[in-house]
Amino acid sequence: MILWYQPLLREFFRRAFVRDNQGTVSEVLIEAETLIQSYFIGLLLEFAIIATLDSIGLLILGIDYAILLGIIGALLNVIPSSEGSPRSHYP
Repeated sequence: MILWYQPLLREFFRRAFVRDNQGTVSEVLIEAETLIQSYFIGLLLEFAIIATLDSIGLLILGIDYAILLGIIGALLNVIPSSEGSPRSHYP
């Protein structure tokens, strides 16, 4: 949803700050965009690695629907990463 409104968000942040800080605001927005893209690429890479390793392990064990279970296992492994660990909210 955020990607859909990306041009509007950029324009909002540019207008929210004084014109003297436009360069800094643009720089921070670019850095934030790069950071978020890197995070999602890392999540996708983790998903692919976990799905592959789970599927191979289940195939070696002779489990039916090994590939499907490997993908489900990788999905369940990635979901907590996108929401943050519950332990991170406690001291």
